[in-house]
This record gives sequence, C-alpha cells and structure tokens, in this order.
Amino acid sequence: RGFIKAINSYRLLPIPMGEYIAPVVIAAELVTAIALLRRSWRRQAAMQAGLLMAIFTIGLVGNRV
Repeated sequence: RGFIKAINSYRLLPIPMGEYIAPVVIAAELVTAIALLRRSWRRQAAMQAGLLMAIFTIGLVGNRV
C-alpha cells in the first residue's frame, strides 16, 4: 500500500491508476535487476535501467512543475 500511495503522490495519473501501475513498476525493476546479473543480458538490461531512470526523472520533474 505504501508504494501505491507514493505513486499516487506524483499526481501524474488518475488516483485509481496507482493500484495498476505499482505492480508493473515493481516487476520492471525486478526483471531489470535480474537481467543485470546475467552477462548475456547486461547490455539490454542497462538500456532498460536507463529508460526506467529517465521515466522516473520525468515524473519527478513533472511533479515539480
């Protein structure tokens, strides 16, 4: 519940969307972390991690405006 509340606090999406977005974000972070451990997947995982960081940065900047 705490992570859903954190996502909703960004106020970039309608409030009920936090319940659906939170599991997707957690899954994306978990898959990225596991992929970074595999040598054969490292390049793609690094690109995915960069994309996640960019999305989070945009969310933070959008929340400040």
